[in-house]
Amino acid sequence: CFKTDPNKKAFLLKIAEAAGIALLLCMNMIGGMRELFSNNHIIGVVRIMLHRKYFFNPLNYHSGQFLLGLLFLTFLIVLIFSWKKLSWPIKISGIMSLFFFITASRLVPWTYLIDNFSFLQNLVQFPIRLLTPAVIFALVTIAGSLSSGAFKPKISSTIAIGLLILTLGYTAYGYHNISTNITGQKAAMPQTSKKIKKYYSSVHYTSALKIRTKGTTDYMPATYKVPAGTRSYILYPAYKNDINARSKVLKKTAKLKIKVVKHRLRLTWHSKSAKNITLPIAYYHNTQFELNHQKIVPGYDSNKILKLPTVKSKVGKNVLYISYKPSSLNSLMILISTFSWIILAIWIVIRVFIKQRKSNNQTTESPDIADIKE
Repeated sequence: CFKTDPNKKAFLLKIAEAAGIALLLCMNMIGGMRELFSNNHIIGVVRIMLHRKYFFNPLNYHSGQFLLGLLFLTFLIVLIFSWKKLSWPIKISGIMSLFFFITASRLVPWTYLIDNFSFLQNLVQFPIRLLTPAVIFALVTIAGSLSSGAFKPKISSTIAIGLLILTLGYTAYGYHNISTNITGQKAAMPQTSKKIKKYYSSVHYTSALKIRTKGTTDYMPATYKVPAGTRSYILYPAYKNDINARSKVLKKTAKLKIKVVKHRLRLTWHSKSAKNITLPIAYYHNTQFELNHQKIVPGYDSNKILKLPTVKSKVGKNVLYISYKPSSLNSLMILISTFSWIILAIWIVIRVFIKQRKSNNQTTESPDIADIKE
């Protein structure tokens, strides 16, 4: 098939090149996820509760579902009626959009799958995110269909204007959805729900998001492997009691202060006696600790859900520095990604310079050509 159609072979080679470049550029993120899940029991993204129902897919309660349905219907009609005239790259784009639309919908039993296959929880997280590539591929497909001549100019213009209206409407409904539904989530701290609702009803969306994210820390280290189906019931109470409440208590009783100094966390506190103290700091596998100028390996309370360091205080002022030392492989992957970005930037600059130079040469040579023709 590829021997008879060189365009298909060239297109596949371009896809392979793009995938390879993307892999090199994203090596730091791949390494980061590997670092996070190696030798750690990580509590990933938890379920959301809306209207007394737990689920992993916020699309179920998105107030813009009707407009999103219109977009999908438009995409499907355009794809069907212009299929024969589409180039095969645009056909692939349409198939990809259809795939992501289906996987982002309720047709896939995500709650059951994530409860029984915990790796999907960290891999997919919120299936609503699959809508992003679905919409992008749909718009690319529709643009390719309209430019293929499959529709008359008036029909093409009507479709384009309709898509613009749908986009604006969906954005407006998205803000409405955030301001009404998100305050009902159990993931939010109860005492902040009123503040969130107040901010979302005004123009202070940034303040609302800051408050919203304070109670929803993900990827916390646990002392044991927590089953995916129970994460929503245990993580936030544990986070609230063991980190938020503990921080407030230690700030009052031990004058705990936390500050970033030269890329390290510095914790200072005062103790009236030599005793063990559990600090409200996440304790990952490669976390490095230096207490009162001595490197230590802290213990932790295995009866707790969250893995927090327990250190022995001395009488008086205590100073603890916390840093993180990634594995050698992850450090190498970060270097590969960094140099890939540098090489890509240099290559883009060189390409632009060469094109500009060719353009200038053609401009200077054009009068001579005109003289020869005369």
